[in-house]
Amino acid sequence: MSEGNSDCYFGNGSAYRGTHSLTESGASCLPWNSMILIGKVYTAQNPSAQALGLGKHNYCRNPDGDAKPWCYTTNPRKLYDYCDVPQCAA
Repeated sequence: MSEGNSDCYFGNGSAYRGTHSLTESGASCLPWNSMILIGKVYTAQNPSAQALGLGKHNYCRNPDGDAKPWCYTTNPRKLYDYCDVPQCAA
């Protein structure tokens, strides 16, 4: 199974390109091109956005090599959160 377009991620998920868009706490992800994110490093405006999998969508990604895929959230009390994406079985 290829991680590039799957329902799970391998390792820390830096290559994850699936379509999960909910956090572990149940919040919806903000689109990576949201105006709310102006000034943040990891957005669709980042020069490396395409390589990082960021764009005009709200899918979970791991552009900074964190522990697992994450996203910016619609929850005003929590800027970002890890996503509810399962890790692929080895």
